[in-house]
Amino acid sequence: SSNPSMIELGSAGVGGSFYSVLFEKWFDKKCTIINVDPRKEMLEEVKTYWKDLHLLNAKLYHGYVGIPKHYQALPDFVTGKTPFLRIKHMLEENCIEKLDILHADIQGSEISVCEEMKSDGILNIFRHMVVSIIIFVRYGMVCYVV
Repeated sequence: SSNPSMIELGSAGVGGSFYSVLFEKWFDKKCTIINVDPRKEMLEEVKTYWKDLHLLNAKLYHGYVGIPKHYQALPDFVTGKTPFLRIKHMLEENCIEKLDILHADIQGSEISVCEEMKSDGILNIFRHMVVSIIIFVRYGMVCYVV
């Protein structure tokens, strides 16, 4: 696809799809957007939100990418029935040869995803990769670095 493209890993409900909504507005709906989240309830929220905003070019994937390395015990979605997804397969399925933005907010799985992309030989197809992380929680405030 020659259209601008974006993958957002970790949709995190309505607030997390913010970048996808913005991306589609920037390109006047002439783009390809993929959102991935292991939590079905979050995907349902995103689906409702997008329908209200009339987003046309977004595809939702239920599953997870990468292996979170900072947990003492792996989260339920890793050990349960949630499908493991590979970025390479999503790119192929959506005919994306060059990805403009990969946004990752996947709770410690970012390094694992980079290792996967390197082993799949696809690191060179990304124009921009943005990683969102929580740097601290203090006084009831959450501060993000994007």
